[in-house]
Amino acid sequence: MLNALCRWCEVIVNRDGGQWVQRFEEGRPVHELRRAGDCTTTGTTLRFEIDRALLTGALDVQRIERRLAAFNAEVPCTRATLVVKTNTDM
Repeated sequence: MLNALCRWCEVIVNRDGGQWVQRFEEGRPVHELRRAGDCTTTGTTLRFEIDRALLTGALDVQRIERRLAAFNAEVPCTRATLVVKTNTDM
């Protein structure tokens, strides 16, 4: 559902010796899941840009950080982090 609320969303999964990538724009897949290369680590990265036409107003970054911290505490084998970039960072 997240990808439907974003201008774009990219999922990167490292597992089984490979890095797998799929990108969505406005909720639609740009391409099928594809192997992007070899990898010796495991983990998932989710990158996205919120569609400000759909989600207006300020984001409560501190609330999101608290939720991620709670998630990390409940699932010890994970590490969820939040990186916020503004228009000036791009």
